[in-house]
Amino acid sequence: MKIITPLIILMFFSLLSYGQIDQVSQGDGYRSSVYYSLSTGESTSVDYQQWDIAFQVSSRGLAVAINEAASSATDALPPVALYSSSVNDFDAVLDTSHILDQLYNGGSSWSEGAFNSLTDTADVFDFGWGSYNPASHDVIGSRVFIVKLRNGEYRKCMIDLLRGSKYYFRYGDLESQNIVVDSIDKSDFENKQFAYYSLQNQQVLDLEPEDWDLKFTRYNTPLDDGQGGILDYNVTGVLLRGELEAIKVTGVDPATVPYSDYEDQWSSNIETIGHEWKSFSLSTFQYEVADDQVYFIKTANDSIYRLQFIDFEGSSTGISTFQKTYETVLASYLERPSYINEFKLYPNPILQGRDLNGIISSTKTVKEAEVSLYNVLGQRLFHQSLSLQVGDNPYVLPSNFQPGLYHLVLSMDGSAFSKKLIIQ
Repeated sequence: MKIITPLIILMFFSLLSYGQIDQVSQGDGYRSSVYYSLSTGESTSVDYQQWDIAFQVSSRGLAVAINEAASSATDALPPVALYSSSVNDFDAVLDTSHILDQLYNGGSSWSEGAFNSLTDTADVFDFGWGSYNPASHDVIGSRVFIVKLRNGEYRKCMIDLLRGSKYYFRYGDLESQNIVVDSIDKSDFENKQFAYYSLQNQQVLDLEPEDWDLKFTRYNTPLDDGQGGILDYNVTGVLLRGELEAIKVTGVDPATVPYSDYEDQWSSNIETIGHEWKSFSLSTFQYEVADDQVYFIKTANDSIYRLQFIDFEGSSTGISTFQKTYETVLASYLERPSYINEFKLYPNPILQGRDLNGIISSTKTVKEAEVSLYNVLGQRLFHQSLSLQVGDNPYVLPSNFQPGLYHLVLSMDGSAFSKKLIIQ
C-alpha cells in the first residue's frame, strides 16, 4: 500500500471527466513554433525565420542558443547552423576553412545553448562562449563562432561580455566587413525565458509570451542511425518550460492511470515529452500515436495536468491533437500556520454578480502572501498579492465569475491551503 506523506495534501479540483480535447497547429511544413498554456489553452505562434540566436534572460541564466528549427515545406529554408572556429581573434579575417565542428543546443535543459556546448566541465569558470571572472563577476567572451544563416551567408559572432543583466556581442562578415555591435538587457524581458535576435535584420526581438508551459517546435536531437552511429536529426516535438517537471508513462490506460503511482519519476528534462509520442508508418504513410502512453506535467504553481496525444497530422497541417485533463494542485501542508487564525469567505455560497469578501486574520506580519482563485479545470482566474499585517486583513474578489465550483488558495512561507467557493 502506497503511503502518502503528511507533507503533501491533494486537493482535487476536478475529476477525469473534465478532460478536454485541444489542438495546436504549427502550420503546413511546421513553419512555426507554438507556445501553449495549459491553464488557459491559449497558443502563441512564432515563425521560425524571425530569429537566429537567443539569449537566456533569467537572473542567473547565461545560455546562448542557436535557432535549430527548420520547416519541412518544399520551399523551406534550412535551419541556422553554428560552428566552432579555429580562430579566437574576432578582428581576424576568416573564411570557411576556419570552420570546425557544428554545435547544437543541449537536449535536457534550456541552459545548454549551442554557444555553451564547448564548456570545459573541469573548469568551473568556463561557460563555453566565455569565462567567469570572480573578481569582477563578469562573464568575458573567449571564443569566436561562425554562424551560417538560412540564406547561406556566413557571419562570425562573439559574445563579448555579460555584465550584470546585460549581454554585449559583435558579429559581421567573415572578411571583417559590416561589423555590428549590439547588446541585450535581461531586465527588458521580465518573466520570459529568452530574448531573441535576428542577425540578418540586426534586430532584438521580444517573441515569447509570459504565460506558457509547452513549446511545440522543431529541434535537433541525436538519434540512432541504424548502423551503430548517431545522427543529429531535426524532429518535431514538445519541450517543457524551464520551471516545469513531467512524467512519461507507457504501457498503461491513459484515462485511468494515477500519477501518484509515479511520483518518484518527476523529471525537469525539457525533452521529457519530446517527439517519441508519434511514429511514421511506412505501410500507411501516416503518423501513428501511441494509445498506451500518457504524460503528467507539473506547472510552476504545482498544478498537475494529464496529457494524452490523440492524433498528429504531419507536415500537411502541422496539427497535434491531445486530451488535457486537470488533475489536482499540490500544496505543502503540515497544518494551517499557527499565526493564521482565520481564512474566511463570505457569503459562501454567493450569488453571481456579488463581490466576495474575505478576511485573513494573522498574528504576525507576512510580507509576501497570495490569494488565487481556480476553476475546476485548474485555470487560475484571479490572483492578488497581499502583505499581511497583525490582525484582520480584508480582501475583495471581483464579481465577474460564472456560477460553479471554485477553489480559493492562500499561499505563503512555502505553504498553501484552500477553501471551496460556490457561486450560484
